[in-house]
Amino acid sequence: RLFPAAQNFSLLPLGFLLGLTSAARFSPMGALLSELYPSSCRASAVGFIYNLGRGIGAFAPALIGVAVAAWGLGASIAIYVAIGNAMLVFGCMLLPETRGRELIA
Repeated sequence: RLFPAAQNFSLLPLGFLLGLTSAARFSPMGALLSELYPSSCRASAVGFIYNLGRGIGAFAPALIGVAVAAWGLGASIAIYVAIGNAMLVFGCMLLPETRGRELIA
């Protein structure tokens, strides 16, 4: 068999956590990014940020393949989720507070 039964069982909670946190990451991005930039460069800035993330994310399948070969599928997903969530928390701490700030038109 390609995947042992114990490893398949560990994928259920890890896959749920990955799906939950992945969906929660992208929901507030549009509103937040539109508050960070003036309207004269908003579309370009938001488009650049989204596509920069897509460009960096293009390396994820290769990295997951290397991780699966080294540690197995369950551990690789756990590491992927942990690193992604740590980057999310760290990135949120670096963002400026926009409450009460006037939007520049």
